Amino acid sequence: MPVSGLNTGIDVSIVVFDPNTNTNLSFGRITGFDRKQMTNKLKSDSINDPPIFATTYDGWSGTISIERSGPQCDQFFAALEANYYNGVTILNGYILETIKETTGYTQWRYNGCDFDFTEAGRISQKNFIQMTVTWRARTRTPA
Repeated sequence: MPVSGLNTGIDVSIVVFDPNTNTNLSFGRITGFDRKQMTNKLKSDSINDPPIFATTYDGWSGTISIERSGPQCDQFFAALEANYYNGVTILNGYILETIKETTGYTQWRYNGCDFDFTEAGRISQKNFIQMTVTWRARTRTPA
């Protein structure tokens, strides 16, 4: 539940769907989720007028931070890599973000997601293994 009317990370849940296996992915302990809108900034410079500005929209991107709690993330990306080298079509998935609000729930769906295993993790004796998955989506729509 939001604290003092403001959201914290405990109010958000993330589900990643893989259409290649028709399942929700379990990456382990998700400890962070970053998302940002990608845009193109346009500018028209006329010699007779002040500039004209516009923005075009170019999808969404972000990262999923994970503490490794099993082989799921490694296995998912190993399967994608094997499919790539075997000529198997790789379908883009989606991310479903659910936010608990003071008045109910808000859901966003990031469509057409491409996933990249950006950081498989540094292994050391006294630390959890931190992994990072980077993603890009075509659109974000209300779910």
